[in-house]
Amino acid sequence: MILKELCKIKSFGSNMKSSVTSEDIADKERELGFALPQALKELYLTFHPDAPAFSGKGNLIPFEELKIYKRIYWTDTVITILPFCRHERYGYGLEVSRYHKSKDIMSNDNLEDPQMWGFYISPETRKEEKHLGIMHPTAEQSVGA
Repeated sequence: MILKELCKIKSFGSNMKSSVTSEDIADKERELGFALPQALKELYLTFHPDAPAFSGKGNLIPFEELKIYKRIYWTDTVITILPFCRHERYGYGLEVSRYHKSKDIMSNDNLEDPQMWGFYISPETRKEEKHLGIMHPTAEQSVGA
């Protein structure tokens, strides 16, 4: 998918190989409960966790730190998001699924080209955390604050 471009980017930096394996990805997918997008798989299989892409401003989130978040969207919809990059407390992620409370249905319309979301992944104020609930894959938690 984007492997050729990732390899080109990597050629300008470190030549360290990724320590993430296909088995690690399969384990993470089981833990999260869904398949990672192909582009993310290729990214984590290409770059070593010590690569500059994982440090500094606007860095990628290290593979072992990937987790899902739930965000209330409007009043009757809960969005599940997988952030993959962050800048300080703010992050950007891919929409994994949507739960429509009023219809009691789950959807994940476009896994090939999912919607992107930005939100506080490390909220410090009530306003920042208002519509966000951090969800650990095995924990049952209520959404929102």
